[in-house]
Amino acid sequence: MSNEDPPTFAIQHDEGWDIDSVKLTTIGIDIGTSSTIVSVASLSMKRMARDLSSQFTVVSRRENHGSRIMFTPYTGDERIDGDALKKMIDEFYSEHGVRPDDVDTGVVILTGEALLKKNSEAVANIVSLGRGRFVTIAAGHLMEATLAAFGSGAVELSKKEGKRILNIDIGGGTTKLSVIENGEIESVQAVRVGGHTIVRGPDGRITRIEESGKAVLEWLGYESNPGDLLDDGAMEKVSEFLAHSLFDAIFDAKSNDIIPDFTLTPLSAPPGKDVDAFVVSGGVGEHFYDPDTEDFGDLGKGIATVLRKRLSESDISIMRPDHCIRATVMGLSQYTAQISGSTVYVSDENALPLFNIRTVKIEADLIGDIDSEKLRQRIKERTEMFEVDVSSPFAMFFHWDGAPSYRRLRAFCEGIIRFVGSIDEGAPPLILIFDEDVAWIIGDMLKSEMGVRRKVVCVDGVSLGDLEFIDIGSKIYPAGVLPLTVKSLLFH
Repeated sequence: MSNEDPPTFAIQHDEGWDIDSVKLTTIGIDIGTSSTIVSVASLSMKRMARDLSSQFTVVSRRENHGSRIMFTPYTGDERIDGDALKKMIDEFYSEHGVRPDDVDTGVVILTGEALLKKNSEAVANIVSLGRGRFVTIAAGHLMEATLAAFGSGAVELSKKEGKRILNIDIGGGTTKLSVIENGEIESVQAVRVGGHTIVRGPDGRITRIEESGKAVLEWLGYESNPGDLLDDGAMEKVSEFLAHSLFDAIFDAKSNDIIPDFTLTPLSAPPGKDVDAFVVSGGVGEHFYDPDTEDFGDLGKGIATVLRKRLSESDISIMRPDHCIRATVMGLSQYTAQISGSTVYVSDENALPLFNIRTVKIEADLIGDIDSEKLRQRIKERTEMFEVDVSSPFAMFFHWDGAPSYRRLRAFCEGIIRFVGSIDEGAPPLILIFDEDVAWIIGDMLKSEMGVRRKVVCVDGVSLGDLEFIDIGSKIYPAGVLPLTVKSLLFH
């Protein structure tokens, strides 16, 4: 089944499965600046309810096959070699006896500098075509920081230990900084420091170099073109410069005048301030915790050595993550739930079905009086943090708290309208998800009372997290229910 096939909304059962349990095969493919990782996993899922709302929850997960770390192939400085990448992944499939038709769900993620390469979108399509039901995510700096914090295990570690942790994810081209407190990501930032900034071949000549590497080399007085000879001393100096620059960004929110666009996101406050522990992940994390890890001719080992020394001099503890370079997704889990039609609102049934809709959990204060302007600002913060394209369909999830009084409902709707701004009829559907039974009344108020012209879809009785996607099917009559499929990014 290809990614062009529309998803079905009923869980399929093979021989040996009972009606209350399913097994899925899922794949995660992470295409980064320097490396590509593939993971094949099996999920066992159990039905947790037997009413109209029949939800399946992951009860066990097992990684069946994990690829070796494969270098992302390039045809030049600006182009990923899509054919070579497809061949690598096909060989992985063949080696482990995985057939495309065996795959139930999956996710392809483009991260780091790979996201900027000219044909990155085409590459993602090549990789996902014919390989089951895939979601493709182009993860920019903020989204990548979030994925790294979950994938390394830092979020779970923070929740378990009750600590405020800074996850430092150093990849091939960028470093992502995520502050996590009690299992919740508080802020994310990114700077242009990476282990693959400069790469040498066995003969000591430059084989790959990013703009940041060129800038530092030229500032140090070295030649900086592919093919130029670069000695160990020069590589060591660049590594030291990048590690010190990263340290300054962590503790002083300091930018850098040598590296163009050093701060890829605003450094509003020092992310290393008032944290209980550091966790280092990404490819450079392998060198950070194990200095004997193989040197790949890049700057990773040198950056790790200097950063380890400087962080050790602070009075903040260093914790080891569950995964360093494999701080990525295992695949996509999936469960289905039918939602009672008496509590949903669909202004125009032609708006359905909807597939692979990004969801954003809006953590807003909905207790007591609702401030519509504060709600607008909170929605803006959350959608920016998760890099949501608000011009495309996406869903906002809210935990409703308190009585559904007219005044509170009206203020909530005003906050929504303040955020969406345009209420043009041709705009994407406005999709709102709630855990409490307020969907119909809010949808009706937006359309009938407040004059929203775009299509409105409101669903309740569902709980969603940050890194999830949903499919919403057409209404089923005469029951009047909406079938809903929730797909969650699955981490190791």
